[in-house]
Amino acid sequence: MESLSAQLLGIEACLSGRRAFLDGAEQARAQQEIEAGLTLAESCESINALAVAIAGRFEPFYRNAGECLERIHEIAGYGTLASCLSSLDIAEALFDAGLCDASGVASANLVIGRGHIAPLFYACRHLRRGMPLAFLAAVHDRVPSVVNKAYGFAYGMRHSLGEGVGIALGRAQTDRDQRVVCVAGDGELNEGVSYEAIRLVGELETRNLTLIVDSNGKGIDPLPGKLRPAYLAAYFDRVYEVDGHDAAAICERMRDAEREGVSAAIVCHTRKGSHSFKRAGAKPAASASAVTPKASSCSLTGNLIEEIRDGAPAHIFTADLAARFGLQPSHSYCNLGLAESALLTAAMGCPEDELKFVLTDDKYYLNAVDVLHSALIGSRNLHVVAARKNGVWGGPTYVSTIFGLLEDTVYELTDPRTWRLA
Repeated sequence: MESLSAQLLGIEACLSGRRAFLDGAEQARAQQEIEAGLTLAESCESINALAVAIAGRFEPFYRNAGECLERIHEIAGYGTLASCLSSLDIAEALFDAGLCDASGVASANLVIGRGHIAPLFYACRHLRRGMPLAFLAAVHDRVPSVVNKAYGFAYGMRHSLGEGVGIALGRAQTDRDQRVVCVAGDGELNEGVSYEAIRLVGELETRNLTLIVDSNGKGIDPLPGKLRPAYLAAYFDRVYEVDGHDAAAICERMRDAEREGVSAAIVCHTRKGSHSFKRAGAKPAASASAVTPKASSCSLTGNLIEEIRDGAPAHIFTADLAARFGLQPSHSYCNLGLAESALLTAAMGCPEDELKFVLTDDKYYLNAVDVLHSALIGSRNLHVVAARKNGVWGGPTYVSTIFGLLEDTVYELTDPRTWRLA
């Protein structure tokens, strides 16, 4: 394990690589913080404790969380700014309720299921002198953008979402005298594991769990349908609907559930813009023949499918990733949200002699690897196309090992335009 000084120097190296995206005042403050951190490193037990110690020596550089979040994403050049902003007032309610503080998640009984909104908590901590600018400027590189134990969360996640409700259920079952609060997104509730956990909340009569849902009708793409409060009401004692941009209202409902000793779902209606942040002035590839990065070249997939099917029947299913794969309404695809297992089994139900395409993501299909195996050995003409994102979420690096066990043809393509040659 790296020493704290080595980790701090790693952050400094990251900032050096991002220097062009920091203004002069930010560079000066970050350097002061690095220097202060090197003098404090030996007296701290963890990187998070060091972050708090450094930040405590300076006034917050940014004056509000929205501005701070925007700079985090502008400096990194990518991320999920819209998701962070849609949950901003939910996070403020958590801080107001004492579930979070300058050092991170103050209660082990707070579960952040929307794992990719970790930068939001860093921004809120910055305003409370708990996270230095230097660390904010290294998010999505040396500082993780997904909830991580090393940076003040009670647990860690390898995936960006989908596991929170189950984690909260386990905590609530462990100690029925403690109130457990879970923050999830409406997209996350499309996950099969979330459905299972919600059912168990009701059937196990788990009265000490509060689920806060950021409900905005969007994942990466618009969700297949709106969240149905009546579904939640089948398993929770209380379902409240509030303005998700009213922190006081969210806090009040949290207190109501705890005072009454009931399980509760608080549906927070919020607004969300474009899911993936792109730095202003970022230039697309000059032409279709230009060399493009792995992620952006996925946008050619929809048209490639049209070319391959050549007018024949084809069935296209995607897990909330239509935009990434360049799918248009004319492609007649079906977005099943984040229902990975249903994605594959729906394809299995299509006519055997017709083409079937499942367009997904490496972390999504590994969530349902057993069903993936069944689909591949039980179907013909099934093509699973998955975008690799190893560097973004710290995602799976064992994909080839998993697929090596399957008796099917597997290609790993840098650019899907070579798919036609595979």
